Amino acid sequence: MGIAAVLISSALLSVGCSASAQASSNVTEVRATVTNFLVAEVTNNGNLACSLLIPADRQFFAAFGSSSHTCAAGFVATTSGPQPQVTPKDAEAGGAQAQVKIQGDSATAKGVAGGKKFTAHLARVHGKWLISIKL
Repeated sequence: MGIAAVLISSALLSVGCSASAQASSNVTEVRATVTNFLVAEVTNNGNLACSLLIPADRQFFAAFGSSSHTCAAGFVATTSGPQPQVTPKDAEAGGAQAQVKIQGDSATAKGVAGGKKFTAHLARVHGKWLISIKL
């Protein structure tokens, strides 16, 4: 094999490895976002939850934020109440084990947290994976 062929092969391998590493990184980032959102949900942490939402969904929850009109207050107001007993530890395990599918700047993560199935939809906004509430 000539030097040019070796260089081309090396270049193709590095592109393949780079794409594979990027895909793995995206899956890790999606799982981290989902995990943090699940924990925020089960602990009623509106600030954390809202930091993980796309801007349009932050505005949606702010409309329910009573007189404060904040996303955090709206999130807690609309998600609190009787819920299945899912612990933060369950949420962490469920998010970490979620099955992730990525298509461009959209992703879906499916899994089980504390015996409760979930599907999370995400969008990449300015390089960061954020939750997109599908209502």
